[in-house]
Amino acid sequence: NSTRTNITGSPSDLVNTTINISEGESVTFDVRVSDEGDHWYTWIVDNVVQTWDSTRNWFSRYFGFDSNREHKVDVIINTSSGQANSQNWTVGVSDKPAPIFSPISNYSLNEDFGTSTLNLTLNISDEQDSVSDLNFTFTNSNSSVVTLTSIDNLTKILTFTSVANESGWSDINITVWDNDGLQDSTYFTLTINQDNDNPWNDTATNPSAINEDSGLNNDIISKTTLDALWHDVEDASPVTYNGVNSQSNTTAINCVMDIGNNIDCTTQANQSGTNDIVFRYSDTGDLFTDITYTITVNSVNDAPWIESTNTTFLNR
Repeated sequence: NSTRTNITGSPSDLVNTTINISEGESVTFDVRVSDEGDHWYTWIVDNVVQTWDSTRNWFSRYFGFDSNREHKVDVIINTSSGQANSQNWTVGVSDKPAPIFSPISNYSLNEDFGTSTLNLTLNISDEQDSVSDLNFTFTNSNSSVVTLTSIDNLTKILTFTSVANESGWSDINITVWDNDGLQDSTYFTLTINQDNDNPWNDTATNPSAINEDSGLNNDIISKTTLDALWHDVEDASPVTYNGVNSQSNTTAINCVMDIGNNIDCTTQANQSGTNDIVFRYSDTGDLFTDITYTITVNSVNDAPWIESTNTTFLNR
């Protein structure tokens, strides 16, 4: 067990802090001083100055169970400017055993798992208090990948929730307390595995209609236009351009993807109508999205013509 106290302000006695431990436990006292400059520390236990390096801002002491069930620990902090701050603790020692929190194995879940629970009763025991009387607190080292919602002190169930589209790891530290303030802690590492999300695209705007017999129409749909419709959690832009995946009416116009990933379309002689083309592109994990465009070919009135004929004259 350890306690940490921040000391600030002018020289004064700060509020006494009480710590309850079981027989045979050690306590580390750790002081953080906010002002700059050199500091020297004098540690006193039960009014006896301890032999300790005066430059150390921490002190560790083992407490057994004896006739003194309470011990007083003081620290005096002297500064180079002549100021002196002090902090004191009361350490209560009980022959009652603390609850035991056995280790929780590290485990992993996939990204966007939703909500998951952990039954803490499988890892706790107490010789004198029933499990129903124990209470818990927790810390979460990385709330950007997982949110610890709560620990239900009735069911002893820890509930945590995924953060959308986030992966990584978090150290979960859990402390169990009994009714006398005795405690034990354990922690485990929860790893959130990255899960490749499907890309998606905005609805495409069809290009302007072209005329019958206009021949090759380069870049009727540009790569820039295609990329602007792409969305993906992992990839900011498409990784693979799979080209024109299907067409509904190549007798009117036939479309292909050129080397620059632009769509080029060629009209067919004397044909008009519409052609629905489906373009496909993929992300790093080969998940893909399809975009459908409708290409319209306007009918153009062709000049009439006469087939050549042979004329025969008859004499009368």
